[in-house]
Amino acid sequence: MSIRVAPLVLGITLMWAPLPARAQGGGSANNLQTQLNALSSAAAALQTALASETSARQSADTTLQANISSEAAARAAADTTLATNISSEASSRAAADTALDARVDKLEGNITATDLEGTYNLYMVATALELNGSGGNTITSYVVTGTMTFAAGGTGQVANTVAAGRLLTERLPGQTWLGSGASASGAFDGSFSWVYNNGVVTVTNGDNPGDINDYTVAAGGQVMVGVQGGPPGNIQFIVVLTRQPSI
Repeated sequence: MSIRVAPLVLGITLMWAPLPARAQGGGSANNLQTQLNALSSAAAALQTALASETSARQSADTTLQANISSEAAARAAADTTLATNISSEASSRAAADTALDARVDKLEGNITATDLEGTYNLYMVATALELNGSGGNTITSYVVTGTMTFAAGGTGQVANTVAAGRLLTERLPGQTWLGSGASASGAFDGSFSWVYNNGVVTVTNGDNPGDINDYTVAAGGQVMVGVQGGPPGNIQFIVVLTRQPSI
């Protein structure tokens, strides 16, 4: 009997042996739960940090976009101002070119009588021969300065003339000519009428309608040149007129 009981006791002993081991297994489960709790806490902290970083980046992106929009608006405004300035400059240059073309056209001779209206400085160099049948012939060489005004309607005025030169008077045969100074003020003052046609101004003396002189227009009316020789006064002269600046 004793031989049979021993295996039975051994079997019972083996059956109940794992029970303490199972009790120890309960401690490992607690450690796992602790680790799981730590991981959950770390995950929550990470999620909070991620949310904070996301919010910060979104705020930075918003600020960046606002800066970009502001810079784009500023550049667009600057481009508009630049375009306006370029357009204004182009218009100014076009107007200046048009005005310059008009001036060049006048210098090339494309003028009208209106372009000649104004006051000119008068410079004349002349030689006058006066023949007397009984002797006493004279030769006068002189210069004249003054002004010559071409008014609207074909009228004009010579004014402020001053003449100065030398007078030679013939004497008896065998005697030298007698020389003396010659001067006069206002001797050439007077009115005249004028007409412009094809680059030439024709001037008629108001006191002597037979005294007609032509003046060639140059530099768009800035200069006129006239010459005369022979009758009616046996005077040979060169006249240069230079336009006075408009005030």
